[in-house]
Amino acid sequence: MGLGKKSNIKKIHIFKNKTLSRIKNTPFHVSNQTLYTDMKIQSVIETTSKSYKRYQNSLSNHPNLLEKNLFNPMPGNPLND
Repeated sequence: MGLGKKSNIKKIHIFKNKTLSRIKNTPFHVSNQTLYTDMKIQSVIETTSKSYKRYQNSLSNHPNLLEKNLFNPMPGNPLND
């Protein structure tokens, strides 16, 4: 139960969708997928996955053994793939 909970990711996703709609001043019938495609923006889960993998790589290559041991893949975590 951390910041990556589904409910927190959903809140961020909703905020991002509303913000993008306001920036582009789109009518309500324009889908979020259309906004993401037109603006070439990644979804919240894609962004978090990339950040997680980048963090994972930085720890695995870290010279300090204590830092290397900070990263332990959690079983069932979809970001481990």
